[in-house]
Amino acid sequence: MKWTSHAFAEEIGANDVTMQRRMRVSGHEPTKGKKWDTRVLCLAFFGDTEAARARKLEADADLSEAKLRRENDEVMPKAEALEKWGGFLRQARGMILASSMPKEDRVGLLKALEAEMMAIGDK
Repeated sequence: MKWTSHAFAEEIGANDVTMQRRMRVSGHEPTKGKKWDTRVLCLAFFGDTEAARARKLEADADLSEAKLRRENDEVMPKAEALEKWGGFLRQARGMILASSMPKEDRVGLLKALEAEMMAIGDK
């Protein structure tokens, strides 16, 4: 069936201006008196539900995969990783301070560690 955008808007109880705006967004210039297929008008007004459904399925699959990777200890939450890295840096700092290496070497390493620890605080 063919419709003008105005007739289609009336049929579905929509505002004619809204229908015309959605036609333009979907790449169709509404022209007075021009008739369109029902499918074109539905896609313009309601959107591409198949594409939306496919995006939702893909997002759900991504979430399920991420959850499985966490359960299998393949990945860890960002906060936990930053906490562990910070613990490692604190231990390294203690070992450097207690070492017998020359003072200038210790100072250089400690500055590098401090910069890394500051970077963690920014994340």
